[in-house]
Amino acid sequence: MKKISILLIALVVSITTQAQNVKTTPDNKKAILEEFTGQTCQYCPDGHKIGNDLAKANDGKIFLINIHSGGYATPSATYPLDLRTTVGTAIDGASGISGYPAGSVNRVKSPWASNRGAWASEAAAVLAQPSPVNVWCKSSVNKDTRILTTEVEIYYTANGTGTSNKLTVAVLQDGILGDQVGGTTWNPTNYVNGKYVHNHVLRMHQTPTAWGESLDTLTAGKLYKRTYYTVLPANVGNIPLDIYKLKVVAFVAESNSKILSGYEVDVAHNNPNIIDLIMKDTSILPIQGFLEPETKWCENKVTPRAKVTNSSVATITSFTMTATVNGVATPKTYTGSLAPGASTVLDWGQMNVAAEGLFGFKIEGFTNINGGSTVTDNKPENNATSRTLIGIKPNAFTTITEGFDGTTVKNLFIDNSEIPTSSVMNYTNTSGAAQNTGAEGTLKTLRIPLFAAAPYSASNQSVHVVMGQADLRAVTSASLSYFYAYSDGVQSGGAPSVVTSYSEDCGTTWQTLNTTPCVSTGTAAVGYFYVPVSGDYKPVTVDLNSLKGKSVLLRISGKASNDGNTLYLDQISLNSSGGSGGGGGSSSLDTFQLKVFKVTTATKTAEDVVGVVSMTKDSMYTWKITNVNMPSGWTFLTICDAENCVNYPASQRGTFKAKALTSDNSYKITIDHAKKVGYGSVSLKAWRGKDSTSTTLAKDLKFSMLTSSSSSISVVSDLNDKLLYYFDNKVFVDREFAGTDLEVFDIKGQMVLNTKVNSDNVDFTPLTGGIYIARISRDGEILKSHKFTAAK
Repeated sequence: MKKISILLIALVVSITTQAQNVKTTPDNKKAILEEFTGQTCQYCPDGHKIGNDLAKANDGKIFLINIHSGGYATPSATYPLDLRTTVGTAIDGASGISGYPAGSVNRVKSPWASNRGAWASEAAAVLAQPSPVNVWCKSSVNKDTRILTTEVEIYYTANGTGTSNKLTVAVLQDGILGDQVGGTTWNPTNYVNGKYVHNHVLRMHQTPTAWGESLDTLTAGKLYKRTYYTVLPANVGNIPLDIYKLKVVAFVAESNSKILSGYEVDVAHNNPNIIDLIMKDTSILPIQGFLEPETKWCENKVTPRAKVTNSSVATITSFTMTATVNGVATPKTYTGSLAPGASTVLDWGQMNVAAEGLFGFKIEGFTNINGGSTVTDNKPENNATSRTLIGIKPNAFTTITEGFDGTTVKNLFIDNSEIPTSSVMNYTNTSGAAQNTGAEGTLKTLRIPLFAAAPYSASNQSVHVVMGQADLRAVTSASLSYFYAYSDGVQSGGAPSVVTSYSEDCGTTWQTLNTTPCVSTGTAAVGYFYVPVSGDYKPVTVDLNSLKGKSVLLRISGKASNDGNTLYLDQISLNSSGGSGGGGGSSSLDTFQLKVFKVTTATKTAEDVVGVVSMTKDSMYTWKITNVNMPSGWTFLTICDAENCVNYPASQRGTFKAKALTSDNSYKITIDHAKKVGYGSVSLKAWRGKDSTSTTLAKDLKFSMLTSSSSSISVVSDLNDKLLYYFDNKVFVDREFAGTDLEVFDIKGQMVLNTKVNSDNVDFTPLTGGIYIARISRDGEILKSHKFTAAK
C-alpha cells in the first residue's frame, strides 16, 4: 500500500510541474444546462431537442447534463431502463422542480429549475456575463484496467465570489438506446434502428458527493490542478457503462449553486480497434428553412459538404458517406491517410433539386471504414445530419385544395417556426362519438395552439400554410377560401386572426391581402384543447383578382393574440377560372380548361364536351385519345380539334396548327348518351409538335348524365381529381376506386353508410334530406372526400 501511495504522490507532483493548459485571460461564463428528464415524460423529448439545438448553436459554450430523476424516470416492465443516479436524485431534490421536463441553467435562479421555454434566454444571459474563473480538463480511460483519469485545471482571473467554491467533475454517457414516450412526436430524428438515443446522461461524479470538492483560495491568479482516478464499473444501475461513449463536464460553482463556468471534453481511450469518425455539416444550402434571413426557396440547388474528423487512435484510410437529397441517395468515398485528430472535407458538388414543397436533406456515414465491413464506428450519434428544406416548383398550379386528411398536396407546406411545438399538427379526434373534427364533415384539420404559456408560447405568433407557386398569369378570376374554428376557452385572451398574404419574391417578403378577425365558434374546458365539430367552422373567401397576371406564393396564417385556447384551419382552396387549368403540366404545352358535361333533362341524344386550350399561334400540336370508358348504351362519336372533326374510333390521333384566338383552339368530343343515366371518361394526350417524343400531357375528361331535374349533383373540383358524386339515391364513384371503403356522414358527423366499393355506383337512400359527406379511403388513407345535398 505504501508503494502505491508513493506512486500516486509522484504522479501528482509530476502533473503540477507540467505546462498550464487553462486559459489565463478573462473570459465570459460557460452555461451548464442540467436537464431533469425521464423516459415516460411526454414532453421531455422536446426538452432534449431544445437543449441539443442550444448546444449546437453555441458550440463550446453550453454543456448539457441530462439528469434522469423523479417519477418519470422510474423503470417499469414497459420502460425498463434505469438511468437514475444517487447524485442526480440529490440535485433534483435541491432544484425546486415542479414538473418535467425542467432545466437549471447554472443554478442561478431560485428555485433553479425553469420550463424549457425559458432555457434559451437564461443561457444567453449567462453567456453574456464575465466569469472570475476559467476551467479546463482532459479525460482518458484505459481499456484494460477501466481506470478513468481526469485532469482538471482551474484559474481565477479575478477574485472568486463567496467564501468557498466547489469543483464538480461529472461523467456522462452518450448513445444509450431505449424507449421514450413522446419521442416520435417531439424529437423524431433522434432514433437509431428504431430505438430512442439518450445522450448526455449523468452516470456518476468523480468528485465526492453530489456537490463536488471545495476550493478555498479564490484570489485572482490562483491556479488549481486536480487529477481524479475512478475504476469504472461494468454497469450503472441496469445500464452497461460503455467506456467508448463517455464525456466529462467539469464546473466550478459558488457553494452548491450559482455555477460560475465549466468545460466539457470527450473521454479518450487507448483502443486502436475502436473507430470514431465525427461528421460536421458544412453544406451550402441556398434553399433554406423558415428562419433564414433570405429564403431563396426557388433556387432549387444544394451543395452537400461534410467535415470529417478522426477522433480515433488509429489512422483511417477509407470510408464512404451518403448524401440524400429529396429521396435521391448519392454515395461518396474518401481514400487517403486520415491521422488521429486530423480532418478532411467531402464535397458532393452542386445538385439540382426537383422540389415541390418540403423535402429531406441528409448526410450520413460511415460505411466501408478502412475498406472492410468488419470495422464500424462506435458513435453513430455523431455520424449524420438531417434537416427539412424547402423548394418551390414554379407555376405549379392555378387551383388547389388542402384538407389535411391525406397526403399534403405538392408545393404546399406548413411553416410553424414561430410556434416551435408539434402540437401544430394535422389533428384527428379519436375520443367520444364526434370523430369528424374537420370542416365539411372531414376527419382531420390543422390545429394551432394559442396558449401564451410554455411549451406553446404562441403569444402574437403565427403558423403559416404556404401555397406556392400559383400561376395566375392568364386566369380570368381567382379567389382563395378556407374554414376556421376557434375557442378562447377560459384563457381571457384576445381573438386570433387569419391573415392572407402573397409573395412575389418566393418567400423573402410578404404582402398582406386580407385579415379576418376570428369569432368564437365553441367552448373548451380548463386545461384541454378545444375540439370542434364540423358544424362549428366558419367559411371565408378572399378575392385574389388583384393578383391576376402574376405568379405568386400564397399564404394563410393563423395568428395568435396575447392568449387563447385553439384555432383550427381546414379546407383551404385556391380557386380560379380561365387560364391554364390546374395540376401543373408540361412547360412545352399549355393546359386547357374543361367544361364538365351536365344535363338534368335528357331532351337530346348527343352532347359535346368542350375544352379550350391556350396555344402559340401557328405552332403544330398533336393529340391522341386513350383510355375510353363509356357507360352502357353510350357511344363516342367524333373528336374535333382547332381544324378538323374526325370519327371515332376510325381516327384516334391528329395534328393541327394553332390559331390566333384562344377561343378557336378547342377540343370537342361528341357523345351519344341515348338518354341513359351514367358517367364516363376519356384521356386526351396532347403535345406541342408532330413527334410523340415531345413532353406529353394527359388530361382526363369526365362527364355525367342525370335523369331528372330534382337530382342533386356535385362533380369533380379540378381536372385531376378522381370522380365522386351523387344522384338518384346512388353514390357514383370512379372505376379506379374499386375495392376501396365508402363512408357517408351526415352534417353532424354521424356515419350513415359504410360499405366496400364493388361497382361504379352504391345505393344510398338518405335518412333525411340535407347535406352529406361521402368519403373514399383505402387502408386508412383518405383518397377523396366530397360534400353533396340529398332530398328525402
